[in-house]
Amino acid sequence: MKRFLLLIIWVLCLSVPVLHAQYTGVPSSTYADSLFRTGIHDQALQAYNRLLQEEPENYEFRFRHALLLGWTGNYMEAESALSILYDENPNDWDAAAALIRVIAWQDRTVDALRLAEAVLERNPDNLELRSLQVQMVFWYGNLRRADQLARRLAEDAPDDPNVLTIQQAVNDWMSTESLSRYTYVWDSENIGTHILTQSVHIGVLPGTAVTGRSDYVNSRNTFTSQQAQSVSFSLGARQQFNRNWSAIGALSTVYVPDSPVRLSPSGAVIFRTMHTNYSVGASRILLTDTPALISNAIYQTDVEGNANFSINDHEIGLRANHGWLSDDNKRIFIAGSYQYGFRFAELTYTPGISGAYRSFEKSGINNGYFAPEWHFWFALAQTLRWEFRQEFIFLQLSGDIGMQQFQLHNTQADDPALKYETALVFGYRPFENIASELAYRYTNLVGVSTQSNVADFWGQSLQFTIRAAF
Repeated sequence: MKRFLLLIIWVLCLSVPVLHAQYTGVPSSTYADSLFRTGIHDQALQAYNRLLQEEPENYEFRFRHALLLGWTGNYMEAESALSILYDENPNDWDAAAALIRVIAWQDRTVDALRLAEAVLERNPDNLELRSLQVQMVFWYGNLRRADQLARRLAEDAPDDPNVLTIQQAVNDWMSTESLSRYTYVWDSENIGTHILTQSVHIGVLPGTAVTGRSDYVNSRNTFTSQQAQSVSFSLGARQQFNRNWSAIGALSTVYVPDSPVRLSPSGAVIFRTMHTNYSVGASRILLTDTPALISNAIYQTDVEGNANFSINDHEIGLRANHGWLSDDNKRIFIAGSYQYGFRFAELTYTPGISGAYRSFEKSGINNGYFAPEWHFWFALAQTLRWEFRQEFIFLQLSGDIGMQQFQLHNTQADDPALKYETALVFGYRPFENIASELAYRYTNLVGVSTQSNVADFWGQSLQFTIRAAF
């Protein structure tokens, strides 16, 4: 009996460490290491949290814990933990590299790049740090410098993934892109307009491209037999300064028969982030909506601002434009829209709303081509898009319906009208570098009052586009 009691006491004593581990929830380092190596990050983070309660000074546990914080999206905590480790041991290049990555993941590419270059000054031959520098410069948007650094890195690490990424990005930028388009527009006012457009984008240096465009317009009024044509050629450039900032500019020559050749400059500055896109630009264009506009060589000088916000499937667009016409008119245009996309496999449904305000006013002593008036337009919009990805085919159907309200300046009479618009787009990409689109659009405007001065109007357009990259 005594031997049996002694045996039970001995077994219980041996079980104390196991019971302690069970009740305190402290895993073994081997178990935590297996979770870490197999990519079960959430459970691994919990395991190292508990291990650090027992061994708070264990450097390996602290480093892995900091890595797991970053991998699970706790970027600020990860940065704090890695900063402490790097301060304790400035020659821990793994901690330095991890800290650079965590800072970059917080969309602080400039800070990450500064740290990468500061660390490289002390260890210029570290291939991982050089690869990170290439990646940070590329994320910052300086493609030319990224290309230079990647070429040097390729001498020592030709298979580095960042080298391959930069090489592909440079090849994409340096390619030649071509757009060919034919558009035919006709309406209830007996006006038919043919438009031919050809544009090219040629990368000459990483981050720098040259652009060219030509347009031919032939417009005819079948009721009056009036016909007018115009030809324009433009040469421009596009410069990408960094990930956020870029600029475009072009100078066009416009020829209209029986009118002198005119120069039409244009330019814009663009600022982009992950979820926003802003642009401010100015341009001078020939209005080509009707034969009369072309024959009279009426130009419009515009100053325009655009802002677009997109978060997940929500998108908001804002646009403001102020234009001065060469016939002593001025135009103000303000528009906004909101849409939300629902995705169901290969189908995307996007409902939304849009509104716009436009006003033509006298800016000189003449009445101008456009009668002084304003109108407000509000619509409900929806779009259906089918994408057959394996066959590179898409089909898109959209419809807008809303109210448009007119009023002549200096009068109190409002003229509401019902306006609806439908568009059908078919896209086909027979090859990886060639895509085509065929689009049809129909617009109808109908006065809703028996005393309305708004004439019923319809307009249609057919457009065929081919895009190619070489």
